[in-house]
Amino acid sequence: MKESFVKNFKMPDIPKKQVWLGIIFVSLNLAFWSLLTYSLALRVTSSLFVSSVIILGLILAVVYSLLVLFARKHLTYFLYVFTGTLLFVLYGFYDFNFVGVLLFTSVLFLAHFRAQRFKNFIADFRPYYLSRKFLPLFFTALAIMISFVYNSFVLQYYVEEPQIPESVYSVVFAPVEYSLRFVAPGYETGMTVEEFQEVLINGFMARFLPGEMSGQFDSGALPDFFGEEAGSITVEEFSLAWINETIDNILTPYKSVLPALFVFGIFLTLRFVFLPFVWVSTGLFLLVIKVLLLYNIIVLKEVTTVKQVPVLE
Repeated sequence: MKESFVKNFKMPDIPKKQVWLGIIFVSLNLAFWSLLTYSLALRVTSSLFVSSVIILGLILAVVYSLLVLFARKHLTYFLYVFTGTLLFVLYGFYDFNFVGVLLFTSVLFLAHFRAQRFKNFIADFRPYYLSRKFLPLFFTALAIMISFVYNSFVLQYYVEEPQIPESVYSVVFAPVEYSLRFVAPGYETGMTVEEFQEVLINGFMARFLPGEMSGQFDSGALPDFFGEEAGSITVEEFSLAWINETIDNILTPYKSVLPALFVFGIFLTLRFVFLPFVWVSTGLFLLVIKVLLLYNIIVLKEVTTVKQVPVLE
């Protein structure tokens, strides 16, 4: 029984060129997602890493295009399942990333079926026309997956305690601090809240109030904001703490839906950002097709097809 099954079972006959194309696709997937994970996990924002991820992504899009149009379905299905399994191992056990993995893999299959349908419909090989049918879907799938990954590695840390980082606020506060010099002459960088209040009372407010009233303000006894007198901290620290506290109070009722909002917002942003990459990858794909045709790696053959059409005679 087993011997007859083995004799009747035949492995799909896949040409060596397609096998090598599959190996390149697997290698690019491993390199792209590993580098992206490393960049997000360690918050690496250097131009070298960003450029490397972009270049790998464009090459991956071109190789995916070749798979869609020239590889046999057994090979492509196996590679799509492999990609989904790889992403599930990397991200699927964290938060709702498994949803992103399922959506990513589903869109890859959808793009493949869409390309095959149009490929069988047209009589001549038109790579540009065909690429417009599946490459935008590929970048849509990429935007979906990166949205989930980015939310898990970066934005998820701000859900429990949404706040503006000190490094970011320092940049934003610089022009505000410059404006304070005009509103309150005598203000200096690094001035504490207590010192700033004295500047307001003795300088700015004294211009608009009678002399006997301007001396009635108590410059101390500010609220106990951090477990210590707020007057001893700088204006920048006090304003940052107040803003972060306000943000936390506003977003607390909506923390349960913040991850979904983050993912959707990132997805819309990436779909817009990826628009020029669709055109770049299309141009690279057409260039690669010309090179492969030039060196007879891809050969155009005339195939006669027989169609069944319904007629009423």
